[in-house]
Amino acid sequence: MTPTVVFVNDAEHAQAMLQPVMAQAPDRRWVVVVCTPRLTRRIGKFSSQQSRAQWRAQWAQRLLEQLTPVFASPTQSLLETVVAEAPLPTVVQRLHERLGPSLQMFDARKPRLGATLESPERQTQPQAKRWLTPIAVSSGMSLVLALAD
Repeated sequence: MTPTVVFVNDAEHAQAMLQPVMAQAPDRRWVVVVCTPRLTRRIGKFSSQQSRAQWRAQWAQRLLEQLTPVFASPTQSLLETVVAEAPLPTVVQRLHERLGPSLQMFDARKPRLGATLESPERQTQPQAKRWLTPIAVSSGMSLVLALAD
C-alpha cells in the first residue's frame, strides 16, 4: 500500500477536499504535511529560532486536532504527521528518501488571497539555465560593440 502525502494549511478546506478522496479509497495510509503560515518579517526578526519552532508545533497541533475526526474512521490509518519547516520540495525529497519513490501526493492547501502557493514538486529547470538569457544578451551586446569598431 503506497502512502498518500497530503499537504494541509487549513482544516475546514482540507476536510472538504479529503471527503471525496477518502470515500473512493477507504484503506489508505496517510502522511499529513502541515504547512504553517509564514511569519511576517517584523515578527520573525525579533523572535528566536526556538520560539518560532515552538509556535509552528503549537499551530500544527491545533490544526491536527481539528483534522483528527477525518482520520478517525476505523478503515483509515494515519501513518504520520510532518510539520514543514523547510521548503516543500525539500520536504518531498526527504519523504521520497524515507518512504520510497512511489508516493501519491494530494495538495489540500487553501490558497491565500494575493499569495501564490509553493509547488510541492521540485522544479525541473536546473540552476544553470537561469543564467542563459543574461549571458546571451551580454554576448550579443559585446559582439555588436566589437563590430561597431
